[in-house]
Amino acid sequence: MPTYGKLEEGKHFAPGRYVETFTLHDPWNVGSLICSDAWNPALVHLTLLKGALALIIPVNSADATVSLDFSNPEEWDLLLTFYSRMYGVPILMSNRVGTEEGLTFWGGSRILDARGRVLAQASNDNEDLLIADLEYLDIVKARTRLPTVRDSNLDLIHREIDRLRNDIGYPSMVERS
Repeated sequence: MPTYGKLEEGKHFAPGRYVETFTLHDPWNVGSLICSDAWNPALVHLTLLKGALALIIPVNSADATVSLDFSNPEEWDLLLTFYSRMYGVPILMSNRVGTEEGLTFWGGSRILDARGRVLAQASNDNEDLLIADLEYLDIVKARTRLPTVRDSNLDLIHREIDRLRNDIGYPSMVERS
């Protein structure tokens, strides 16, 4: 939960305990990562390992909430393009637009295809309805070309997380509950 800059979500909300995906209709299994979840590469990786063919990312991003020298629109653009290309995953990102309580929400909602290309993008100052066609075979082609999900070494990841946990004495989720 982001609690830095002007963000105070950790004061009002609790983090989730699981990474889940859901099926819209066969074969469209999707994952939803809410705002700052998308800034955690491990959560994105887990969501895609769980079979998500697309990511839905609702955000609540305003200008100058992290710091004055951090451009939320530019950083989101970079992040979404990277994940889309790295994982061969279409992304549907929706952001607020307008001003509320002194914060300016920059809009910029968009739909990216499995190669990181923007198929539809909203304006930065009005609400818009975005519609785009996503093709299942485009995802298959993108993931064949760059098989990030397929080639994940789960045994290595699991082993290294356990080793890290032992090295620093970090308790497992079971021990913390």
